[in-house]
Amino acid sequence: MSTGRLRRVCVGDVWRYHSRHDLVPPAVKLNRRGRTAAGDIFLAPQFGPVQDGPEIIDSRGGLVWFQRLKGNDSSANFQVQSYQGKPVLTYWQGVLAAGCRQWSRP
Repeated sequence: MSTGRLRRVCVGDVWRYHSRHDLVPPAVKLNRRGRTAAGDIFLAPQFGPVQDGPEIIDSRGGLVWFQRLKGNDSSANFQVQSYQGKPVLTYWQGVLAAGCRQWSRP
């Protein structure tokens, strides 16, 4: 897991971190129209400019959490679920082929 509460700078379409040069998650710009729900936003970007992986952004578009995926893996269905009565983060991880998911290691 990688936390985004670090000193960061947006360079084009990605975030760059002074203390974590290995992380290059997709940057997000929020456009609001009308009322929105409070809370963080869960995303599972695929085919990003540099790195793919599930990420959480705050209500201002700042990165809160990012999990870089290796190789050709992508993520989908990123959400909070309950395990043994406690909240946990879950997502599907695997290889996408022509828009179809293929099973991969957990």
